[in-house]
Amino acid sequence: AMPLHRACGQCYVPAEILAAAGLDRDAYVSGRQRPAMRVMVEAMTSLAREHLRAFQAGAARLPESLRPAFLPLAVTPAHLDRIDPDLAWEALTSEPFALHRQWLVFRHARKGW
Repeated sequence: AMPLHRACGQCYVPAEILAAAGLDRDAYVSGRQRPAMRVMVEAMTSLAREHLRAFQAGAARLPESLRPAFLPLAVTPAHLDRIDPDLAWEALTSEPFALHRQWLVFRHARKGW
């Protein structure tokens, strides 16, 4: 949703990631520094994958009664795989097909995470 946030002048990217990419809030909102924006998107995607791996490592220890609440996370890898670092900050990333999303959730529900 970066393009929508930027159009509204909003920045939800952590300041540390912006700084590491050589950006500040104003540079992010303007989107004029293409190479830095690419670095920022790659960093955000890596951070998301890292957090997902941490969740998956501990998911089996979740109480069974809580596991259904986390089923929407089954679609996260498919979302992350569709992010193009050259475009994500200026164009919305396409969604995985609905049937694919449902299959991922169903598969995780059957396994119990």
